[in-house]
Amino acid sequence: MTNQQIRPATLNDLHAISHIEDESFPNPYPRILIETLIRDNPDTFLVAVDNTKKVTGYCIVSVDGTFAHLISIAVQQSNRRKGVATALLKEQLAYLEEHDVKELWLEVSAKNTEAIGLYVKLGFTEAETIQSYYSDGSAALRMRINLAEETGRLVEKDPL
Repeated sequence: MTNQQIRPATLNDLHAISHIEDESFPNPYPRILIETLIRDNPDTFLVAVDNTKKVTGYCIVSVDGTFAHLISIAVQQSNRRKGVATALLKEQLAYLEEHDVKELWLEVSAKNTEAIGLYVKLGFTEAETIQSYYSDGSAALRMRINLAEETGRLVEKDPL
């Protein structure tokens, strides 16, 4: 894995995040939506930066009480398969556990076997298949992790 620092996104990261979004998805989120998500989710819109402070990936989660939704996660093409997405998700899960969030949900293309494998490795399970979820008519898997059951697995707690 490359040396990555995980930190909250700022508006200064907007250009880099938009670039990663554009190269990662066939129907990327518009820049104005990403800007709104940064403003609305200051604690759960995270970026990974390398040792030159270049943004290499991002992960955005929205929280509503004890439930959360993974809106998007993406890693710059040249930095994929280096542990960046894993680091981002582990940081998010730790934050959610610390803030008493009980469940995290996501949707992922049923064709995206690499992402599905990552989610399963981190403890997510498949909840349902949603037919024709994406604009091209393809299906999505809705996956979830019950953080109440997973507490302590990802974050070392201080001994009593």
